[in-house]
Amino acid sequence: MQNTGMQNPLIVAVCGDSGSGKTTLTDGMVRVFGRERIQHICLDDYHLLDRAARLRAGISALHPAANNLDLMTEHLQRLARGESVVKPVYDHTTGTFADPEEISPSEILIVHGLHPLFTPALRSLAHVRVYLDPENALQQQWKIIRDSTMRGYTVDQVRRQIDERRRDSYLYIQPQKRFADMISRFSRSRHRSLRQRRAARPAPVHGGVQRQAVQCPRDRRRDQPPESLRTGRLHLGPYVRG
Repeated sequence: MQNTGMQNPLIVAVCGDSGSGKTTLTDGMVRVFGRERIQHICLDDYHLLDRAARLRAGISALHPAANNLDLMTEHLQRLARGESVVKPVYDHTTGTFADPEEISPSEILIVHGLHPLFTPALRSLAHVRVYLDPENALQQQWKIIRDSTMRGYTVDQVRRQIDERRRDSYLYIQPQKRFADMISRFSRSRHRSLRQRRAARPAPVHGGVQRQAVQCPRDRRRDQPPESLRTGRLHLGPYVRG
């Protein structure tokens, strides 16, 4: 674990449930800012169990106990200091672990996964915190398409997994939105209306970017786990549209 001699990277945490678009957003940021400026880590690499072992144990990847949060935190702390790390690699295609890999920080470090805002230590490392929150029907559609075409599941298996994971999402993933700097919401109706407006208006002379509405917390309040992580009850602070 050697120091690369570079300045501390800007760390962007992208959080959300399975199938919410975290990898898609990360890939888009890489294209916009350039591969030479960005290093990114999928936090699924810190699963403690492979797919078969999780099935035998009756635990989902959304449960914190199924992930090595201590090693995740240690590695992100080292990367934040400009050090390289040798990290595990989880292969979603096979549901097993591949050989570890060494990575070094770049100017921008994107960490995307299920738990980047779960603990105070992880939250303190992120300069920008993003939570992706598509409507349920759209998220399920994205997850079914991805898992049935890229991860070796059948459509029925994905639907059953969504139902089985619903409680863990409610208890452990959704409460993290309380700590986000911005919450991006997507809906099928909004996508349709955007397409209709784009088709009706003339093309811009110099091009442009369509902004997606976001919701932001009114305030961060105390940087402590939401009540659901302490008592099992979901509690979210007030939100206003940004």
